[in-house]
Amino acid sequence: GTQMMTISSKKVPQTVRKLRLRNFPSVVLFKDGKKVKVWKANFDGKLELTTDDVKKSIDWHSRQK
Repeated sequence: GTQMMTISSKKVPQTVRKLRLRNFPSVVLFKDGKKVKVWKANFDGKLELTTDDVKKSIDWHSRQK
């Protein structure tokens, strides 16, 4: 199954550095504990991401071995 979590970057600064997240908001998709896709906001702080974009990416990665 898929889990969605919202985590403040201030609460996990080491993880933010490790994932090299510099623009916020950012959305990270993990599979088996590994980062497989990242969506980052533009310099204006806008994240152009739809639920459909996320679903398509989850579906695509779930078909990969």
